[in-house]
Amino acid sequence: MNRAFFRSFAQGNRCLSAGFLAFGLGGLIPPGLLPAAPPGQPMPVPPLRAVAPQQTQAAPHPTPTPPLALISSSPVPPAPAEPAPQTVVAVPPEPRAPQAPPSPLHFLDTHKIPSGPFGDLIFEIAGRYSLNPHLVAAVVRVESSFNPRAMSRKGACGLMQLLPETARRFGLRRRDIFDPAKNLEAGVRYLKWLSDRFGHDPVRVLAAYNAGEGAVQRYGGVPPYKETRSYVRRIYSMLGLDAEPAPSPAKAPVKPVEAVLGR
Repeated sequence: MNRAFFRSFAQGNRCLSAGFLAFGLGGLIPPGLLPAAPPGQPMPVPPLRAVAPQQTQAAPHPTPTPPLALISSSPVPPAPAEPAPQTVVAVPPEPRAPQAPPSPLHFLDTHKIPSGPFGDLIFEIAGRYSLNPHLVAAVVRVESSFNPRAMSRKGACGLMQLLPETARRFGLRRRDIFDPAKNLEAGVRYLKWLSDRFGHDPVRVLAAYNAGEGAVQRYGGVPPYKETRSYVRRIYSMLGLDAEPAPSPAKAPVKPVEAVLGR
């Protein structure tokens, strides 16, 4: 009796467990999918599926950035070495050759209006042709003593004592030969032409103005005329250059006036 009781009690417990299980899974398993138990047999219990627990996704760890040397395929050049300090040797400047003084023929910024008659006119015309206005004024003083109506025995006229043929060469008409401004301009143009021809040598330029360029060309310098030598001396004395004239910029140094004139 005891065995039969315990057997029936055990079967009843199994039925109870299956029933509770079926009741609990009723919401999960649709009806009709549970197998029917044969008569007199306990209802089979479907095997439970293992449900994997949900895992909390961890925040990804930051991937370390590889060094720049690992990213670049080309090798990194080494840092340039600092240049060695150079020793600077001071070189003394070369001595400059002494510059020749300016020629008495040339116009300078320091020149002022010459004193005496027609000073403004002489300064304006001489500056236009880049000639020394004081040299032009000295020529006018020696030639005509600033007399615009002066006339020599040889026919030289006006302030600059121009011969008619010389006046025509430099654009002066005979009827204008006694006009002070036109006579001065023609005479200054003649001096400028002589300066270019004789290499800006003031001695030969003045000698050619007095004796003619042909005579200076024939003698290779101041001709042996007493009047011409005296003429050059007087003009140099007026300019305060009675010692040694300035050398020509493109020629060899000019000899002193005394040597040229045979003193």
